[in-house]
Amino acid sequence: MADSNLIEILGVIIVVFSGGILTLMIYFANGIKDQVSEMDEKIKGLSVEMNAGFAQVNKRIDKVDRRIDGVNQRIDKVDQRIDKVDQRIDRVDQRISSLLLHLVPQPTPGVVQAVPEPPAAAPEPELRTGND
Repeated sequence: MADSNLIEILGVIIVVFSGGILTLMIYFANGIKDQVSEMDEKIKGLSVEMNAGFAQVNKRIDKVDRRIDGVNQRIDKVDQRIDKVDQRIDRVDQRISSLLLHLVPQPTPGVVQAVPEPPAAAPEPELRTGND
C-alpha cells in the first residue's frame, strides 16, 4: 500500500507540474498572440498610410501628366501656325517668281542679243613718293 500511495503522490505531482507548464505555455502563447495582433494592427495602419501616400503621389503624377498634355497641345497649335506661315511664305515666293518672270525681258525668237560689255575698270591711282 505504501507503494500505491507513493505512486499516487508522484502521479499528482506530475499532473500538477504538467498543468503548471501547460498553464505557463498557454499564458505565453496568449502574450505572443497579443503581440502579433498589435503588430498586425501597426502593419495595417502603416499600409493605410502608405496607400494614402501612394494616392497623393499618383494625384501629383496625374497633375503633371495633365500639364504635359496641355503643353503638348500648345506645341501642336504652334506647329500648325508655323505650317500656315510656311505655306504663306511659299505662296509669296511663287508670286515673287512670277513677277520676276514678267520683269525680265523675254528673248525675241530669231534675234541675237549682244552680250553686254563688262564695266570699265577704274584707273589705278598714281604712286607717290615722299618727294612731292
